[in-house]
Parts: sequence; C-alpha cells; structure tokens
Amino acid sequence: MRHVLPFIAALFLLLPAAGVAQQGRHGSNPNHGTTAPPAEDSDTATFTRAIAGQATEEQGAYFLAMTKSTETARQQAESIERQGATANNSEELISRAATLQLSVDQALSDTSKFRRSFTNAQEATLKASAKKLAKSDVGVSKSAKSLSHQLEQIPPDPGRVRTAVANVEKALEALQSDQRNLAKPMGISSH
Repeated sequence: MRHVLPFIAALFLLLPAAGVAQQGRHGSNPNHGTTAPPAEDSDTATFTRAIAGQATEEQGAYFLAMTKSTETARQQAESIERQGATANNSEELISRAATLQLSVDQALSDTSKFRRSFTNAQEATLKASAKKLAKSDVGVSKSAKSLSHQLEQIPPDPGRVRTAVANVEKALEALQSDQRNLAKPMGISSH
C-alpha cells in the first residue's frame, strides 16, 4: 500500500493537467486541434500555376513535331498560292493541292496528339491558350475539308481549289500563332 499511495497522488496531479490540455484542444478552439494552412501569397500562387503548366519532355517532342508539320503545310500552301496565280497547268495545281491535303492531315494529327497529352493541371492553368489552339485547329480542319471537297469534284475547278488553298493557308497561320502563344507558358522554346 505504501507504494500505491504515491502512485495515486501522482495520478491525481496529472489528471487535471491532462483534462485542461484536452479542453484547450477541443473546448475553446473552433479548429478542433487542426491549424489552418497559411494563406498563399500571390507570388507563390503565380509560381504554382507556372509550374503546373510546364511541359514534359514528351510534350516538348510533340510540340516540335506539331510545329514542324504545321510549318510544312503552311509553306506548301503559300507555294501553291504564289505559283497558282501564274500557272496554267491545272493538273499540277491539283496534284500539289492533294499533297497539301496530306500535309494538313499530318499537322492536324500532330496537334491532336499534343493537345491530348495535357494533364488536368495544364488544362486548368493554360485554359485560355489551349482553347484558342483548339479553335484554330477546328478552323484548319474546316478549311481542309473544303479543300478536300474541291479536289473530289470531277473535274476540279482550279479557281475554287486556289481559293480553298488560300483559306487553308490563313487557317494554318492562325494555328501557328496559337501554337507559339502556348509555348511560352509551357516553357517550350518555339524558334
């Protein structure tokens, strides 16, 4: 019993302290023992968004393929337009326009692959730029369908083919501009 008495006395002394500590955690604090995370300052939020939008190595490779195929198609369209106004050979025009159609299809495929590679964080962070890219991609697709339709006519009308090629070139220029605008926030070099 002698050894039990100091133990009981110590127990009585410690229990009230534990009760006060418990009450302090649960009684008066509305957070119930949790602390609120510190408020994020604007510089930290900007930095976090910038990091979320950064491209992966794979996306960098997709971007390079996309920009190269878009530039190839745009150069072909420009060349057809330059030569189309002076050329009298409609067979050559039709053949070059058909080659352009294949190049445009490749550019659209590469753009689609790049867009599908976006993470949820990138889609949220780059929403406006990604939306512009998608819109210009649709513009290229529509003008390419118009060119395809003209090439399917028997016989194709060279004047209408030239007009369709001009529309494809304008749409490709818009696509290139939107590609370059997306490169910077993703940390991709776009020379």
